[in-house]
Amino acid sequence: MPKIRLQKTPEDDPEAFLTTFERMATVSGWPAGCWAAQLAPCLTGEAQAAYQALSNVAAEDYSQVKTATFRRLNITPETHCRRFRSYKRLEGTRPRIMAQQLWDHLTRWLRPTERTTQQIMESVVVDQFLEVLDQK
Repeated sequence: MPKIRLQKTPEDDPEAFLTTFERMATVSGWPAGCWAAQLAPCLTGEAQAAYQALSNVAAEDYSQVKTATFRRLNITPETHCRRFRSYKRLEGTRPRIMAQQLWDHLTRWLRPTERTTQQIMESVVVDQFLEVLDQK
């Protein structure tokens, strides 16, 4: 299996890093069963701590490593909902970049490729319901 150089720094967005890793692994033709072993040396900080907390069996399963990492970093659909709802344009941010960032948060919140229309609608209604309840 060919080696690729992919290093994670503490400043990297964990989701972007794992997306890049998955794309590189796919393009390189790695069997999915070896992804976790290839990823492990690239992990730092809390992602590395999440990996180390897994059992040996779970540490061999990329999807469990990814789930544990996101759980440890508190990256959930609700995180993206909050980011979407509270998004503020930073000075100098181009409109196209702003639109892409909003789109990214929305798709990570609602996960349209994984959920039905009914489930998506329920998420939006529940979120808005909770928002209205919090208004006093």
